[in-house]
Amino acid sequence: MVRVEDVDTHRARAMAAGASVSEAADHMYGERQYTATDLSGRRWVFTESIADLVPEGWGAMSGGNLGREQPAQLSSNATFGYRASPTGPSA
Repeated sequence: MVRVEDVDTHRARAMAAGASVSEAADHMYGERQYTATDLSGRRWVFTESIADLVPEGWGAMSGGNLGREQPAQLSSNATFGYRASPTGPSA
C-alpha cells in the first residue's frame, strides 16, 4: 500500500499516465483506496485516510484486546461519515 494525500487526484493522474485503475472506494476502517496496474503489470494499492477510527469501531480488535472476547457486532444501520483515500504496492 502506498499512502497518498488525495486518492481521487492521484487516480486521475495514474489513468492519464496509462495505468489500468479501479474505482476509488471508501472502506469502513476509515480509508479511501483504489488499485492500479502499471504498464509493467505490477499491482499497486493507493490509500488516503478519511476517518480516524479505532479498530473496535468497525468490528476488529486492537492489541490490548487480542485473545479476549470478541467485540460486539456493528448494527446493520451503522453509518460511516467519511470521504475517499488510496494505498500502495501489493503482490
